Amino acid sequence: MKQSSRQSFVSHMREELVRVGMSGGLRISKRPREETFLAGFPWVRLDPPSPDEPSLWIRKDVYHQMLQETLEELLARARACFGPSIPPELLQVLLPSLKKELYRKVVAEVRETGSTKDPPSKETFSFYRARLLQGVLSHIEQKRLKASQRLQEIWREIVGDFLARESLLVRVDPEKQVAYIRCADGHIGFEISRRSELAQHLSKRLGVPIRKLRSVW
Repeated sequence: MKQSSRQSFVSHMREELVRVGMSGGLRISKRPREETFLAGFPWVRLDPPSPDEPSLWIRKDVYHQMLQETLEELLARARACFGPSIPPELLQVLLPSLKKELYRKVVAEVRETGSTKDPPSKETFSFYRARLLQGVLSHIEQKRLKASQRLQEIWREIVGDFLARESLLVRVDPEKQVAYIRCADGHIGFEISRRSELAQHLSKRLGVPIRKLRSVW
């Protein structure tokens, strides 16, 4: 078979696998958010071709290797039957065979390596802990960025466009009743810190007590 024909067949098969959910292992959940959460998990679950057989977990790298090998075997069989030109309609016929062959190989791999049908609990826990921590930190960072953007909007409304371009409202400390600003020009920072009315306007807009502005580097 010509290389282009072979690549075309494999490409068609992969597109169909994506459509039915086998490109990275059968889908664990139909919820997009959960699928995204599990995207980095090093294991995939392979559902059985028949309901009387168990689902199997296998490492993702091994799964992709077996999937490629199975595709190559089916390609060789199809070439023997149809020659160089393999009809696209054959995809629907080959998919059930692909699922059975892949499941058979995974069963053999599990028996040979002595792996359990579930991913190691320690690895699963570590993965979930890392992803949850990542999610929490990302959420905190998003809130921080939104809060920072809101501070700059309020600061611009109070001091005007020119001073807003020359200065940055870094943070507000309600306990010390101080708002900290940063300026590239130390003279401008000094002048801003002397304007008590800006502290009053800022206190009113934010709803927290602010007695003074302090320039920081």
